[in-house]
Amino acid sequence: MSSTHDPDPPATGAGSLTHAARIAWQRARSFNFLQPGAPTRAGALIAPWLWPIELFGVAREAPRIRRLGGASMTLTGATRGRADPVILVAAAAAYLVFMVVLIVAGSAAAIALARFTGIGVVAATVLALVALLAPLLTEATRRVAHVLRHPENRTIARERRKLAQITGRPVVIMTAFVRTHAGEGAALLAALRREWDQGQITVILNPANEELVDYYLRHGAVLDAATWRRLTIPPGQVAWSAAPAADQNPSISRNLVN
Repeated sequence: MSSTHDPDPPATGAGSLTHAARIAWQRARSFNFLQPGAPTRAGALIAPWLWPIELFGVAREAPRIRRLGGASMTLTGATRGRADPVILVAAAAAYLVFMVVLIVAGSAAAIALARFTGIGVVAATVLALVALLAPLLTEATRRVAHVLRHPENRTIARERRKLAQITGRPVVIMTAFVRTHAGEGAALLAALRREWDQGQITVILNPANEELVDYYLRHGAVLDAATWRRLTIPPGQVAWSAAPAADQNPSISRNLVN
């Protein structure tokens, strides 16, 4: 009997509330205006502002999340499934706590500002709230601008349906691909590639930035003829033998379509 065995397959779903909270934190620190390209620790500075919102996203995408180790991604096909009610309630509670903290911090800042500058209480309150909400407002503006500026983000769902009709095979959209430690993203991709090849599933995605194109090409993706912003991983596509065991980025892809 062989001593080797197949590696554990990626789990389906967001997992426990702890798993979901961890995934939301990875997304919050990876997908923000302080983390536009190569990984740095700066993204964690505004992650607390984004974490409750990302937790809502994890709850909504729970049936479509695949995870292995510290890596996870969302795969969206023809059906989306229902949101996880437990994670949804937890996200609502987290958002409520966030708002309470924001109000308390804003009130304290407004009182201090009014006392030391002599401006009115109303003006001090407005300034304090704008300052505290600035990270959230900046990120929301960046994401909306990104979707409006790049049509690939707006048309990927239509492209999925079109490709499925042409090939007659399942097509899914990969989004929100994150990992915690080096090598975990590559392990998740390799495990899912075996599933995709077996099920003749085509995957399409929009890489977060041009630096990540080579990463996906090493894992079997092919470029869209028109732009680097659209990649396809067809079934049976051979990954490059030079693919490294460790990932170079903690956040691999984010498409704002889910």
